[in-house]
Amino acid sequence: MNNDGESARRGVMIYYDMIANFRRLSNEQMGELMFAFLDYSSGGPEPELTDPAVAVAFGFMKLFDDFDRAKYEAIVEKKRAAGKKGAEARWKAGS
Repeated sequence: MNNDGESARRGVMIYYDMIANFRRLSNEQMGELMFAFLDYSSGGPEPELTDPAVAVAFGFMKLFDDFDRAKYEAIVEKKRAAGKKGAEARWKAGS
C-alpha cells in the first residue's frame, strides 16, 4: 500500500483466456470495458455500466483483479515483515 492506502501495483493482469469473450464485443464496448477496468483496478470505484455485455465482462475481470490484488498485497506484506525482521536483527547484532 502507498501512503494513500491504495495498492502500489503498477499494472494489472489481463489473461489470454479472456480473448475469446473480448472478440464478442464491439470496439466501442471494448473501449468502455478497458477504461472501466483500468479505472477500477487503479483504485477507483466500481463503475455503473449500462451495457449488459460490458457489465458481464467487467464482472469477470473484477473477480480476477480482486484475487490478483489480494495475492499481490499478501506478498508485499510478507516481504515487509521479512525486511523489518532483518533490520531488527541487524541493529541488535550491531549493538
